[in-house]
Amino acid sequence: REFSLNLFLIVLILVGVGIYAQFKNTPTQTPQGALLVDLTGVVVDKPTVNNKLRQLGREFFGASSNRRQENSLFDLVDTIRQAKTDNNITGMVLDLNDFVGADQPSLQFIGKALREFRDSGKPIFAIGDSYSQTQYYLASFATTISLTPQGNVDLRGFVTNGLYYKSLL
Repeated sequence: REFSLNLFLIVLILVGVGIYAQFKNTPTQTPQGALLVDLTGVVVDKPTVNNKLRQLGREFFGASSNRRQENSLFDLVDTIRQAKTDNNITGMVLDLNDFVGADQPSLQFIGKALREFRDSGKPIFAIGDSYSQTQYYLASFATTISLTPQGNVDLRGFVTNGLYYKSLL
């Protein structure tokens, strides 16, 4: 009994020393690279539930579809604006493969932040398998747009959106 308790104590001490060594040897300077903005799902003003917990659950259980994921508009824009002044971020990659969409004012707000990022001298690369109208609108703020050879761009214009001026007049 004493041997097993002593062995348990030694293992516990070794685990504690290992954890301490992991946190002590963290690098002081972060490497430079591009910011990956993976827009999966929709962009909303305020998400209905805690997305981080939902995302961990999806990854843990291996859910195949992330199309219902909600992204916070203001968190996204704040991240882009902080990356504009960060010296470790040399550019941005917009992954629009699973982006479902957002409303027009939200897209304009994100586009304004992307334009500010691009005007700071850092490149933006938009990648996608195919582009819908909302995906291509965000990709239009990029310095380089990449499309797979089998991909397509589905542009319909604003004619399909009904504009009702009766209540305005």
